[in-house]
Amino acid sequence: MEFDSVKTQGRDTCEASEYRVYKCHSCAGCGLAAECLRGNSPCRTVSHDQHEAARQKVAARMKTERGKKAYAKRAPWAETPNGFIKQVIGLRQFLLRGLDKVRTEWLWACTAFNIRKLLLAMGMLRAEGTVTPV
Repeated sequence: MEFDSVKTQGRDTCEASEYRVYKCHSCAGCGLAAECLRGNSPCRTVSHDQHEAARQKVAARMKTERGKKAYAKRAPWAETPNGFIKQVIGLRQFLLRGLDKVRTEWLWACTAFNIRKLLLAMGMLRAEGTVTPV
């Protein structure tokens, strides 16, 4: 693969992505061309944005035993709050428009989730007798 060009593509987020495009110019005589090429493309093209090095670093870390164990802990820590916010609070889509308003709406949902966690923790402490009601 040889470097071919750089293309910039705007995104919905705050930054544009800059892609480095690489092309293989020896696909014509390759026996794997039928499996490798898409559609009627004469050569294989691969593009990487500015975050590709970080993605590869994370992918390598996730292949280790330590990475797999850390990822296994993700479900209760990340998925439980998201599931609660979607299912119980009912926030499946934002009602307001604009990034600032959406951030505020998300912070309200997170605050509701955290207050619930505090109430549950206080209930458990009261049941143990370590905290008395005010």
